[in-house]
Amino acid sequence: MRWGQHRTEKSEQLEEDKMLGTAIRRNILPFLLTTLAGVVLMVIAIFNVANTYSLYYRIEIWITAVPFFSMIYPLLSSVPFCWRFFYERKDGYLKYTVNRYPLKRYVIENFVASGLLVFLCIFIISFSSAIISLFLVSPQTDISKNVPAFEKELLGFILLNNPILYSFILSLWRGVLGAIYFTFGFVLSLFYNNIFIVMTAPFVYSILENFTMSILGCPQNSIITSFMPTRLAYGYTALYNLLVGPAVLIGITGLLFLYEYIKRRKEPGRCLNII
Repeated sequence: MRWGQHRTEKSEQLEEDKMLGTAIRRNILPFLLTTLAGVVLMVIAIFNVANTYSLYYRIEIWITAVPFFSMIYPLLSSVPFCWRFFYERKDGYLKYTVNRYPLKRYVIENFVASGLLVFLCIFIISFSSAIISLFLVSPQTDISKNVPAFEKELLGFILLNNPILYSFILSLWRGVLGAIYFTFGFVLSLFYNNIFIVMTAPFVYSILENFTMSILGCPQNSIITSFMPTRLAYGYTALYNLLVGPAVLIGITGLLFLYEYIKRRKEPGRCLNII
């Protein structure tokens, strides 16, 4: 009895691993294209900064070029990875999936696979551009200017003495932020039939959130500041400030999911009423 149960559990685990691998392979092309596009755009921004700014440290090239990336990464995190699931749900494909595979598991494994790829995508774009700034680009220097007081920044000691480690840590964190934005877009793709809303909502949210935090007088709590800690004056951003913006977005995403799931659970013809 135990042997049979063990074999069944092992078979189910193998099936889950196979499904997760399939979900990853289906999203490999969007992942590669998005990563390549992001790296190319960052390289253009880096060379533009290197040719137009006078800087002291090579890492400043990366820091100065990042604002453009901070604007577009919500789009890079959602559009290439949410559209497929949106059309699978809207076209009724998910209802046929239940005959071959538990729908709840299918949704979760697609979410996990896409989330991992989003994390890697944003991390690779961020860290590779830092490496390019540190080793492949020569900045214009101006010794008449004051040396930037990076030691007053969050993790400033690491920034000055080990910029590779600093960029690695920050790139990991940016990957997490990208995954959070993807989660927001994925939840929208579960419930809404307007592709424009699903694809653009994360980008619109990032703009409105930054504007709202600025109006409230706490830009240090914005998720854009979390992505780019050096955007404000030296010493203005503390470690806990980096967590506020992501926590707000996670809370909004969770509440949205619960509200829509409970509301639509009893409605016929919704994809999630058979989970």
